[in-house]
Amino acid sequence: MTKRGARPEIVRTRALLAKSRGRVDLFRPPARSVLRRVRPGSIVLMHENQPEDVKSLQRILPKLRVRGFRFLTVPELLALDPPTPKQVRRGPAGCKRRPG
Repeated sequence: MTKRGARPEIVRTRALLAKSRGRVDLFRPPARSVLRRVRPGSIVLMHENQPEDVKSLQRILPKLRVRGFRFLTVPELLALDPPTPKQVRRGPAGCKRRPG
């Protein structure tokens, strides 16, 4: 899907989610942006039932492993590095990398 085609779908989906739950907590980005944008602590969500995502993971995971990334589930990551109350209050703006 092109960026031009994806934008209305994302806007429509966010509106539906906001209507049903009040906010969007997680978003699944296009897989080709993962290698460019991933940083330590990033959470990459993909559809487990989409064949193209399985193919993407077969390309992405070895490259990230070479770069030293470890792969955890969201609960494992949050148990190792839980957000502070201030980060939770700030929402998406609180997700910036903490000084380490």
